[in-house]
Formats: sequence, C-alpha cells, structure tokens
Amino acid sequence: MRKQFYIWIMIVFLLPALACSLGGSNEGGDAALDADLSAPSAPQTPAEESVVEDVDTAGEEKVEAVEEAAEAESAEFAGVADLDALSAYRVKFIMDFDGESGGQPSKGHIEMTLEQTKDPPARHLQMSMEGTTVEQTGGFNALDLYSMGDTVYLKNEAMGDSWISFSGGEAESFEQGFFAPDEQLELPEKAKCGSQSETINGVSAIHCTFTQEDVKSDEATYESLQGDVWITTEGNHIVKYKLVADGYRSVTEGEEGIFDFGSVSFEYNLTDMNGDFTITLPEEAKNAGGVGGAATGGAATGDLPVLDDAAEVMSMAGFVSYYTASDIQTVVEYYRQELPALGWQENAQQGYADETSALLGFTKESKTLMVTVTIEDGRTSVIVTTIDQ
Repeated sequence: MRKQFYIWIMIVFLLPALACSLGGSNEGGDAALDADLSAPSAPQTPAEESVVEDVDTAGEEKVEAVEEAAEAESAEFAGVADLDALSAYRVKFIMDFDGESGGQPSKGHIEMTLEQTKDPPARHLQMSMEGTTVEQTGGFNALDLYSMGDTVYLKNEAMGDSWISFSGGEAESFEQGFFAPDEQLELPEKAKCGSQSETINGVSAIHCTFTQEDVKSDEATYESLQGDVWITTEGNHIVKYKLVADGYRSVTEGEEGIFDFGSVSFEYNLTDMNGDFTITLPEEAKNAGGVGGAATGGAATGDLPVLDDAAEVMSMAGFVSYYTASDIQTVVEYYRQELPALGWQENAQQGYADETSALLGFTKESKTLMVTVTIEDGRTSVIVTTIDQ
C-alpha cells in the first residue's frame, strides 16, 4: 500500500521535472538583491499590448516604457530573490504545451494556484490538467493539497476523490520535492529593461524582455523564444512572467518526460506578497480516514484508532498505516481493547498472533476490519483496513 501511495503523489513531483526539462532555473537567488533595476538588467517585451493590459499608469507613460525598453541594449541579468523571503504570497501558474514525448503526440494545459504562509506554516496547492497529460498520469486531472505544519493532506479524483493525510517521514520527503513555481521559470543571462516602473499586480515593477539569444541552457535548445518578466522595484521579486517558445528540444538523449519537443508557453503571476491571510484546512480533510476524527502525530485517522507512539502515519478513508516502537503483542492487546469499545466484534477464527506477525479480524454491521502487524527493518508496522461486506 505504501508503494502505491507514492504513485498517487507523483504528479506533484512531475511538474517540477517537466519545468526543469524545459531548462527552467532561478539561480540568482538572494545574491541578486543588489541588482540595479533602473538600468537594463532583465527582460522586457516590445509588445505594447502586454503593457497596456497590466499597467495602471497613464497611457502615455505605458507607451514610453515600452519604447524605452525596446531601445535599451541587453545587459547582464543578475537574477531575482526567491519566494522564501516573503512571509506570505499567492501564485497563479499556467502552462500550455503542444508537441511530442517519446515520439508520441503530447499536448496539455496545466493551471496551478499556490498560496503559502510562514506563520503559521501552511501551504495550499490546487491544480488542474487537460490533454494527453491526463492519460499519461493516470487521471490526475485535478489535485487539491494542503501542507499544514508536519502533515500533508491530499485529494484527487483518481483516488476516489477522498482525502489522504500523512505525516512523519512521508510528509518530510514530500516537502523536499514540493513544487516551487518561481524556480521553474526560464531566466536569461542577458535582457533588456526599461527605467520607468509600472504597477503590476498592485506593486511597482520594472518590465524587461529577452529572446532565445539571451538564454543559455545546457538542457534544451529553442528555435524561437520571447520572454517578458516584471521585477519588483522593492525586494527584487518576479511579480509577473510570460514566455512563448517554439522548437523546444531537449539535448539529453533518451530523456523521459511528458513533453520533450514542440512549443510551450508559461504565465506566472505573484500576488498578496507579505499579505495578511490564513490558509484553512477543510473539515472533510481533517477526518481523512473517515468519520470520527481521532488523530495521532498530526494525521487524521477518522474512526480508526492508532497507538499513542504512532509514527509516519498515513490515512485515507478505510485505511491507516503507521510504525510503532511497541512490540507485536502490545499492538494486538491495544486493538482487542479499543475496537470492541467502538462497536467492533472480533472474529477469532480469522486471526492469529506470534512474535513476528499478527492478523486480527473484526466485524461491525456490514463492514469488516483487518489489522495486520509485521516487523519491517526492526520496526513494528501496523496496517488497519475496513471494507464493506
């Protein structure tokens, strides 16, 4: 069951891999905070309509900003600050691609909304996918995910649209691979920037442009590329980003992914920087294991009890697994006490217990509950499942 669970969350790791295969990187980091954005140092699009769409200043100032950026010469792009410098933020990320993967057609549309706060530590990610990517990822066309403290809660249609929660080692591994949208943007070595600021997503920013000639990647090549990026005048963050590229091709032979040749476009918008908002976990996610709401180690386990020393708890409707330092006999005695108190009746003919493993069976109304206890790598592993008869 634990191995199958990792398949369910692969989509969260799939998107960073896809973006990285497109050459995306944000290597400037905090070292770029000293960059002088009043001089050309990042990308700007000569397209007047893109400025008119987003700037709240007078029309003449918009035109001047576009003309000034178009006339500027390319200069070194020093980089930008990452999102970790913010106490809170929201990001909307859209990606479209049309091409091939492994010699087969690959076309998709991906939308992601990510919000994060530092105090309290919480993240919320919503994602939707359309196109051939849905088939390739086993139906992961919609995802809703919360990371609250040391626990992750996940819901997806491919899993029966039920919430799953997990904590401990699984949650820590997941956090290490969590999608960071600002790190997936293709940033140039050189770009053209205007000297006049514009108001983008409610903040002052400098608009810059770049082309394929300004992008140097060891992972991919492009036949043509047009990029626009708006950098905040305070904090040096990417507040808006657009990229359209044709003829993308990976330089790595035999590279596997959901897209390795064709056209691609990105759009990224950062809002609510250092905003005062709270991320709230849905009530149904709190009871990820079913009705009841018992919890250990931060993970909801519904009406399925777990030992007080449970670690690396993973829970979904009708299923709980975890590790415990208790021996097998202690686990057996625990469930023989707790489950009858919840209305479960043990079927002694179904069960057994010895020093290396145990299997207990219980029934209640039209349901069957099984407790499986084994030794894995010196630890006691417990899996509790319920099924309708």
